[in-house]
Amino acid sequence: MILIIGGAYQGKMAFAEQLLEEQKKNGKAGSIFPQFHMWVKAHMEADANGKISEHVNSNEKNDKLEKELREKLVQEPDTIIVCNELGCGVVPMDAFDRAWRERTGRLTCALAAQAEAVYRVTCGIGTRIK
Repeated sequence: MILIIGGAYQGKMAFAEQLLEEQKKNGKAGSIFPQFHMWVKAHMEADANGKISEHVNSNEKNDKLEKELREKLVQEPDTIIVCNELGCGVVPMDAFDRAWRERTGRLTCALAAQAEAVYRVTCGIGTRIK
């Protein structure tokens, strides 16, 4: 698995597509998992049912998402995951958005630990950080 992170509109998808082409040339049947951060948000919204406070420091919810993600990656180990960096800006005032930012950050840390490679993309230029 490869993880690509970076700010919004920095060329992450174009970079992911280049890596996918390289993988295909090397005989790997990879795929791109775009907007990982939005996948996390969608799962949190589905679980919330108006109970935003549950999301703050909820290890059980993190474990559930990590388990689902691990299962997804076992099925497709050559996946390229693309995620916006959410922790480099202003801290959101909304409790749900703060919890989403934290959950996404914790999950990307777990992904980075397992990843074959991690790239940070800025201005369309990918820099390998792992």
